[in-house]
Amino acid sequence: MFSWGVGDSKRKMITENPEPLFRRDSELLLELADDDTRLELNLLSVMTDIAAALINYRVENALSQKELAKRLECSQAMVSKIESGDYNFTIRKLFDIVNKLNGHVSVRIDFSDDNSDLDASEEQVAIWESVNSQNIERMERSA
Repeated sequence: MFSWGVGDSKRKMITENPEPLFRRDSELLLELADDDTRLELNLLSVMTDIAAALINYRVENALSQKELAKRLECSQAMVSKIESGDYNFTIRKLFDIVNKLNGHVSVRIDFSDDNSDLDASEEQVAIWESVNSQNIERMERSA
């Protein structure tokens, strides 16, 4: 759900138990959380993914927050708020921002019964990736 921090990427096992010795705090928190808390954590995860995508876009394009704000026709303070993950987007506002950066929004909705063990990749919102002709053809074939 949340990204790994800095540290040793090698996990050691003390028994044949398939569980890692140290599990991510977010995984344990989700496991122990009630439904309302789990919903809030999943929402926070999506908001964090959106913030990370915007930061990545800005860094990859060597833009300051002020320069990005100019492209988005908003204030630098608004860019800062979005990048902090503290901005609750409307769908229209999200589309507006992505459109101004020549990107697209991609959402995956899963109605499976078992949502407690969703892979983080199933919860991510990929918003800055361009669609190329191969992807369009593949989508048309699967529709």
